Amino acid sequence: MRQAALFVIFSFFTGNIFSQTITSESKFNPPLDIPLILSGNFAELRTDHFHSGIDIKTQGVVGKKVYSIDDGYISRIKVQSNGYGYSLYINHPNGITSVYGHLSRYNEKIDNYVKAYLYKYKTFKADIFPKKNEFPVQKGELIAYSGNSGSSAGPHLHFEIRNTLTQYPQNALNYKFPVRDNIPPKIYHFYLYEFSGTGRDRVIFNRKEIPIAFNKGSYSLNPKQTLTVSNHVGFSIESYDFLNDAQNRCGIYSIEMFVDGELYFHFQTDEFGFNESRYINAFMDYPLKADMGIKAQKLFLMPNSKLSMYKYQYNNGVFYPEPGDTSQIDIYLKDINKNISNLSFKITGTEANELLKADKVSFQDMFKWYESNDFDNHVIRLHFIENCFYENLKFSYSRMEYENKLHPYIHSLANTSVAMSLPAELSLALTDSLSVDPEKLCIVSIDEEDGSHIYSGGSVSGNWIKTKISAFGKYTIDADTLSPQIIPVNITGNKNMKSQNSIRFIIRDNLSGINEFNGFIDNEWALFEYDAKNDLLIYYFDADRIQSNTQHELELYVTDNCNNTNLFHSGFFW
Repeated sequence: MRQAALFVIFSFFTGNIFSQTITSESKFNPPLDIPLILSGNFAELRTDHFHSGIDIKTQGVVGKKVYSIDDGYISRIKVQSNGYGYSLYINHPNGITSVYGHLSRYNEKIDNYVKAYLYKYKTFKADIFPKKNEFPVQKGELIAYSGNSGSSAGPHLHFEIRNTLTQYPQNALNYKFPVRDNIPPKIYHFYLYEFSGTGRDRVIFNRKEIPIAFNKGSYSLNPKQTLTVSNHVGFSIESYDFLNDAQNRCGIYSIEMFVDGELYFHFQTDEFGFNESRYINAFMDYPLKADMGIKAQKLFLMPNSKLSMYKYQYNNGVFYPEPGDTSQIDIYLKDINKNISNLSFKITGTEANELLKADKVSFQDMFKWYESNDFDNHVIRLHFIENCFYENLKFSYSRMEYENKLHPYIHSLANTSVAMSLPAELSLALTDSLSVDPEKLCIVSIDEEDGSHIYSGGSVSGNWIKTKISAFGKYTIDADTLSPQIIPVNITGNKNMKSQNSIRFIIRDNLSGINEFNGFIDNEWALFEYDAKNDLLIYYFDADRIQSNTQHELELYVTDNCNNTNLFHSGFFW
């Protein structure tokens, strides 16, 4: 163990020196010309994913000028109603790509190019890959304006640096942008776990919170004590980093655990791949987050965890002190500016009694994470491909009768505090006397708090409807037969709109959600922009495409995911 640990420690320090050599030579222009104050940092813990960039505050407003950090060329322009909204990607000659998300608009040249593309293809979304020589940019050049588009929860700039070849996001703060941070991470909760089984069949059977206290710059157990355990154990810690000038809770850059001075576990957030981001649900204690909202970071690996940000682990981070042996545990939390917090304590092994020596979990009738698994009866079918779970699952199922002409049951699948790493295939049987158009049918999950139905998709084949699900919970069948709502905000029949800069609507759907919309002015397709989080649909008047001081005719079609369509028709003067 000692040789392996020393080798990895040496590799870590030499690798870190190499990384710092690269970043110290990197002198980029900041993407904004205001102080860089962050509301979120790299690899911060988000729902089902690690945050892939840094979120820079824009003083609560949209429209701040956004600049290219270096020479390069625009390699991608993306327009969507969710995700990053309006975004730009710039390839730079040193092998990195910078990404700017949630923009309100591009500079004039890019804006005209994008608008021409959207009108040409009559689409409200686009993913464009310009040629290398189409949009060269220089370091510090104005490329766009900050905004709140897409899935943004407030005005800010989402900024990323990626490896151009792999498109793996990298920690932008490794590139020495001027972000102030002299605040060490803070620890809020500490937990001890006991395991049953070994190797790939190891499962957690018990979690216990250990109170902690902060004193003179360090954390310790409260009251101070030596932990006594008689089993294989692991630890987790809820901790956050804070940066200057903001109160936002950010993610931890590095977590190291040492046992008697030897490195036992090391997690560090320099880079990750989008394909592994969902492993956040194995890194966090998912049941603790689902039940109590606490984001505790495990200092051990789940059996099915392939996260590359684990820099080193001995025995998967699982610790077993021999009876009578006492070990010193030191946990160090670091941010990227080398501010450090630590938690230290001792742990002693003791002999387990005969009852405790027995397996704490029965492994019969368990779904093995490394195998495919099926559950099937006359009304429900479930298929899980291998690697669907992070550890073996004792699958539970129940159903209750439900007054529904489409399907007579609500099915409860396992537990909402169990995380899935890959989608499962769910099929539900339809009733024999079905009177609804199959195109309108869908599978829905049922919200635990208010009982509302949440659309999960579905396609009908014979007497079954099938969809993919990414979470356990309660499911049944519903039908969406209602057309979306179209609510005019500032337009009425033949209204004079000369004092307005846009036409605005609220569009909503009762179940399956908005799929597409198409507006026509004087029988010509018109570009509407969709702010999905606010249900807002906007057309900005464009004198290059419609004649001013003229009476016009507007038609707006909105269609949901079950192919129900609504039409709004009106005249207006502009």
